[in-house]
Amino acid sequence: MSDKDTEVRVLCASIIDWWNNEPHIRTIAQGVLTPWDDEDDSDNIPFKIVTNQTANDKGHITEAIRIMFKGYGEKCATDGHGSPILIEIHDGRIRVVLWSDINHEDYTHTIDLGDALESKRNEG
Repeated sequence: MSDKDTEVRVLCASIIDWWNNEPHIRTIAQGVLTPWDDEDDSDNIPFKIVTNQTANDKGHITEAIRIMFKGYGEKCATDGHGSPILIEIHDGRIRVVLWSDINHEDYTHTIDLGDALESKRNEG
């Protein structure tokens, strides 16, 4: 086995370990986010999408969806367990909440998706 093969196996093992580091919450998707240009594999970022449900909850209703990226987090989360993106319903509308600065405890941005409703599309 070459040094490159060993490096890839260690990297894959660390990604799998990260994917599985939240056994108590429900993971609904996981994968690797790849840049559009596909030029540099080192820019690939593992991600997982989790809910506020426990791992054993098989229901289809959740209060929020969280998107996690390996190496990213928010101030109050321990390393490897942070979720800088939250999607929820607030006041009857879908909103995206972002923690773009790990040194700020409160979220830094909210995006209300009310104007993205298909029913609000301008014709013409």
